[in-house]
Amino acid sequence: IMRTLPSMTVFSPCDAIEAKQMTMEAAKINGPVYVCEGAGLQIYTTQAGMFNYQWNITSGGQIISGQGTNSIMVNWAGPGSETVSVTFTNPKYCGPFSPGLLNVTVAGPPGPAGPVSGPSPLCTGASQVIFTIAPVPDATTYIWTLPPGLVIMAGSGTNSIEVNIPPGVASGNISVYAENSCGTGLPSPPFPLIINEPVIVYAGSGDTLCQGSSFVLDLASAQNFSSLQWFTSGQGTFSDPVVLNPAYTPASGDSGMIHLTLVGYAFPPCPNDSSGLTLYYNTKPKADAGENGIICEGAGYPLISSSALNYKALLWTTNGNGTFSDPYILHPVYFPSADDIQKGQVKLAINVVPNPPCDAVNDSMQLSIRKGPSASAGTGGVVCGGSPFTVSNAQAENYSHIQWTHNGKGTLSGDTSLQPVYTPASDESGIVILRLQVKGKTPCKDSAVTSHLTITVYTGVTIDAGPDQLIPDSTSTFLPSLVLGGSGDFSYSWEPASLLINPTGPNPETHILTADTLFILSVKDLNSVCSGIDSVRVRVINNPPPPPPPTEDCILVHNVITPNGDGLNDKFIIDCIENYPDNLIQIFTRWGVRGRTFERYDNKATSWDGTNDKGEPLPDGTYYYVLNIKSLGARTGWVFIRDSSK
Repeated sequence: IMRTLPSMTVFSPCDAIEAKQMTMEAAKINGPVYVCEGAGLQIYTTQAGMFNYQWNITSGGQIISGQGTNSIMVNWAGPGSETVSVTFTNPKYCGPFSPGLLNVTVAGPPGPAGPVSGPSPLCTGASQVIFTIAPVPDATTYIWTLPPGLVIMAGSGTNSIEVNIPPGVASGNISVYAENSCGTGLPSPPFPLIINEPVIVYAGSGDTLCQGSSFVLDLASAQNFSSLQWFTSGQGTFSDPVVLNPAYTPASGDSGMIHLTLVGYAFPPCPNDSSGLTLYYNTKPKADAGENGIICEGAGYPLISSSALNYKALLWTTNGNGTFSDPYILHPVYFPSADDIQKGQVKLAINVVPNPPCDAVNDSMQLSIRKGPSASAGTGGVVCGGSPFTVSNAQAENYSHIQWTHNGKGTLSGDTSLQPVYTPASDESGIVILRLQVKGKTPCKDSAVTSHLTITVYTGVTIDAGPDQLIPDSTSTFLPSLVLGGSGDFSYSWEPASLLINPTGPNPETHILTADTLFILSVKDLNSVCSGIDSVRVRVINNPPPPPPPTEDCILVHNVITPNGDGLNDKFIIDCIENYPDNLIQIFTRWGVRGRTFERYDNKATSWDGTNDKGEPLPDGTYYYVLNIKSLGARTGWVFIRDSSK
């Protein structure tokens, strides 16, 4: 017998409506939402007993373990705002929970503290002094470090504090750092706080002195000063007005009360201090024996120019053997002895007895007893080319004045001494006579004697051995020389002679040269004692560059300069010189004195406008030039300067 069973409906393990409701419920995540940087692994959990756990975190962290479970361990890499999310499936229902989301803040310690702002230096006793730093990100409190003795009056724990500076606090550094729950930030750079003490000075006590006496300020004292300065109400001076214990020397006119003040300058910002004392100066006696006198032998000398003030008595004395008409009066007459006359001079002194408390004073004068003068100019000599001649053996006796004169064109220095120096003019030659005149001493002033000597002056010579040269190896060259001044009749001697074809000529040719050589030229004027020396160096190079192709010599020297600013002939012009930049020009006076030197002359950037090396206009006249062009050799000539504006 077969039985038909009723049909059965198979139901899902979840109800559709309940499943819809379950999918709208969010997963819940438990774990720390504020984490300090470097705090280690953090645990985040959600509902247990579910399926298909899937965790996700933002890029600032890493899941170390637990993926696929309801609990994970996370390592956060650094500060920032992060999120943790999770999804899973409920086994009782058909759908997953809505994703769970947890916001996490990863924080680090505060940033470094910036520089401290505040006043420095300060003076002890200062109050309500403010020191601040800029706010530090993520800081919750600030820790200040101060020099010992300073106390924070307000603002502790903040980025701005108020302090007082009590006495006795030493200088030191101020620093601060920030803190939060995650740690401590780097401290600020040390702020050097300089604390200065107020200055205290004491000038000491005064005294009563004789006019003109110095006073040592040895009782003065001072503390905590940066510098000191003494001041006076008089006209006197201090031995050093910026030291503590100087000596004060009154001026000649200082009398009565003189106030001295000591000022102590404090280290900023402390105030300065001062202290004073009073000196009382009594009048000082004066004595003046009068001006020095002169008499001829056999006469008496009246002391009519002597004077004395503020004295009780006086007495005249002498170091000679003569006599006074009355040694106790102010204006006696002195009569020299035979011994005084023989010695030629005697000292007469006036001695003044003062009123207390001043010391006695005295003064003296010199009385000369003269004889007639005598003189010898000495012997002459020979000089060369403007060299000075010094008179070395002139003699004179019993004179009051010496005067030298001359008939030359040069200059005479020391013309009132026994050793004058005659310097000939640069173009001077011939015989110069120096004449010595000696006058007798007062009162024998009416007598005078003369003497003379002669100097033979020869024109000097200026030697130029030519410019240094650079030649190829195993070649020869010429050595062009220039001699200015002198008689024109010269002897030449070149060294080393063995390397020259004609070592006694002015422009010798060298033998073949294979090494650098220094040639020395000695020139002697055959008509005088004048001579000179110069040198030129010839350098030898291996494998020299090939010479440039020959060009036409277009050099033309314009030999007139009129430097008056009219734009015509204001400069020394050399046509075509710009084609030969490797050149050297030397300018000489007519007496052979080198005035100017130019390298790479081009009439423009490098040019001569008729001035000396100081930029001063040279006088009108004729000047000589030596032009050396590497590829063309040496040239000489003259140029005339004429300023038509004068």
